[in-house]
Amino acid sequence: MLGSLEPKSNNKYLNIKQIMETPNFLEQCIAILKGDDAKVISLKVQKKSKSILNSQISNKKTTCLDLEDVIEEKTEALNLAVVNNAAVIKDNKEYIKTLLEAEKARKEAVQALEDKQAEIIFLESCFARAKAGKFPTADKGK
Repeated sequence: MLGSLEPKSNNKYLNIKQIMETPNFLEQCIAILKGDDAKVISLKVQKKSKSILNSQISNKKTTCLDLEDVIEEKTEALNLAVVNNAAVIKDNKEYIKTLLEAEKARKEAVQALEDKQAEIIFLESCFARAKAGKFPTADKGK
């Protein structure tokens, strides 16, 4: 005895009749024929942008920790330069040159940290917009 052609209720696969009776059958067909509609594409973009932004924010925060260490090193180098590494100053010009170079290096490290922090703030605002699903708007009146 061959039995019924209808699938048993515990069958995890749909037969053609079940597929044809699926409520979204027409929508699925249209989507296949037309391709992804704007809503589907927007949701894909939102999902990917949130992932990318979240990853980059984490990476930049790690970079900030590294830059804080660099600032400490540059500050320590400047402090040593001020006291000429506890050595007698023999060349005035070289002493001033060393001081200026040490201060410049410290300022550059501080600026690099501030720039990275500004990037994080900007990316976090983009992430918040992507998460909320809102389109960015230009600030008016500023």
